[in-house]
Amino acid sequence: MNKYRILGIAPYEGFKGYLLNSINKRNDIDAEIYSASLDTAVDLIKSIDLSQYDAVISRGRTGKMVQSSINIPFVNVEFSGYDLMRALKLAQFSQNKKTAFLTFFDLAQSAKFLTELLEFKTNIIIPDPPSNNQEMEEIIMDLYYSQHVQLFVGDGACVEFAATLGAETVLITSGSEAMDKAVDEAVSIISYTREEREKNEFYHSILEQSNSLVAVFDKNADIVYSKLFADSEAAEAHKFLKKYISKTLADGSVNCIENTTNTMWRVSGKAILSEKNEKLALFEIRKAFSVSDKKIMPFESIDIKTCRDCAALISASAALSEIWEKIKLWAAGRTPILIYGSSGTGKKTLAYAIHSVSKFGQNPFISIDCGNIDAKAMNKLFEDERSPLFENHYTILFKKINLLPMDLQNKLSYYISNTALTSRNRVIATFTGNAPGLISDNQFSEDLYHQIAGVHIYMPALQERKEDIPTIARNFLTIINQQMPVQIAGFEPEAMQLLSNYHWEYGITQLHFLLKQLVVMTKHQFITIEDVSSVLSQNGETIRKESQAETPIDITKTLDEINLDIINMVLAEENGNQSKTAKRLGISRSTLWKKLSL
Repeated sequence: MNKYRILGIAPYEGFKGYLLNSINKRNDIDAEIYSASLDTAVDLIKSIDLSQYDAVISRGRTGKMVQSSINIPFVNVEFSGYDLMRALKLAQFSQNKKTAFLTFFDLAQSAKFLTELLEFKTNIIIPDPPSNNQEMEEIIMDLYYSQHVQLFVGDGACVEFAATLGAETVLITSGSEAMDKAVDEAVSIISYTREEREKNEFYHSILEQSNSLVAVFDKNADIVYSKLFADSEAAEAHKFLKKYISKTLADGSVNCIENTTNTMWRVSGKAILSEKNEKLALFEIRKAFSVSDKKIMPFESIDIKTCRDCAALISASAALSEIWEKIKLWAAGRTPILIYGSSGTGKKTLAYAIHSVSKFGQNPFISIDCGNIDAKAMNKLFEDERSPLFENHYTILFKKINLLPMDLQNKLSYYISNTALTSRNRVIATFTGNAPGLISDNQFSEDLYHQIAGVHIYMPALQERKEDIPTIARNFLTIINQQMPVQIAGFEPEAMQLLSNYHWEYGITQLHFLLKQLVVMTKHQFITIEDVSSVLSQNGETIRKESQAETPIDITKTLDEINLDIINMVLAEENGNQSKTAKRLGISRSTLWKKLSL
């Protein structure tokens, strides 16, 4: 049997005997016990080869000093109620003497309760616990000389100094019940540590023999071990992995998707223990898709912060407060959710918010754009083992699912049914329009509808919840202030009133575009009613065109005209910045300039 090796540091002789008695009750412990005072404990522990032991047991202030000097598990023998009662009962035999109760630990409540229970005839003085030896001595001297305390009940440090003054003392000793508990705790800690060490040795051997891309970091974000340098693309991952270290160490694990320059990576993180019992963060990364792959995969990974910001916006909505409370209950399960309504109502925002409060809120969130998918891309999603649809415990958003052609709707319905997608993951879909009407007109698959509409949520148009406009406007303004070189403090009351009363034909999309216009044109810290009136009257047609940006492109135009429309749309979104526009479109600035000049 591989016995547990325990080192005991006894602050008084009786402690050694009780600890030996507790150890001798078991046959799985080898132990050595040394006696040490408060002054000699640290020097003693430095002279001992701690590699021979699995854990140390001691008590009180002596134990705390020992604990600060070692790097193996430590167990403190705590004062039990029986220990305190025994000491106070002994003190009760000297009832005519003025008594004080003093330890380095805050035991005042327990001591007061026990003195009442034991019916002490004289009040016992219980000072606040000292923080160091000097403070302990100062308190005892004041109690002895100024308050004429004759009897001190306390721990080893209190009793040792009070005795030098000639005072009567009662030491709070640790009994068998406290000692048994400490020994059991030490064995439990050692067992856990050994098990974790064995796991880590096993993991290390696997890492050395496998081709997995792994990296290990300590709590200071320093690399302890890494195989990522073997892959030039993977080496970039060191940068983004560091932001997940604290979360991995706190929660025990993490699961996410991240991007480097040319690659999308799946990341799995796990907290492990080092040989010195220090927590480390172990990450394994797997290549999902390269840049060329991503171009034909119509999905993106949505970050947690974006979802949390959306949850904050939805939770602040007065009009959606009732449905939001229900959503938080539904979010605990995996029932698929369909969000429907007219264009520009914030369906995507609600989907993001749902993910944030769901049981999968810390796991990857994948958004699949159904308005930009063809048969080839869908087959890639269904068949490529790197596809997010092959994963478990993700949130999958099918955005604008009504834009799928009927044949792809049927394929998706068949896939969901035969792969248990909605059982393995949380599925959310957004739908623009009236689903039952489209089903009756044979424009949407009834089978697919029943697959995705376990819960269906109607998002009212912006004009149906005008009380939310101030909240939405302030939220957008905060985002715009972060994205653009402006700092607008807010809206004049009359300006906000005008925004609230406006008929937002194209919903939140239109409001967002208008706010961008206002931020660019205003010359004040606050957006004024004159600013709002000017934009609404002079740029109404431009706003309408830009607000319709989410609707399908007019395909009756020539290819060159369609390309120009797309370029102008992106250029407007980037506030005329041609460098950013070219980067988004994947073309050079010179190519962009040539197309704009046609």
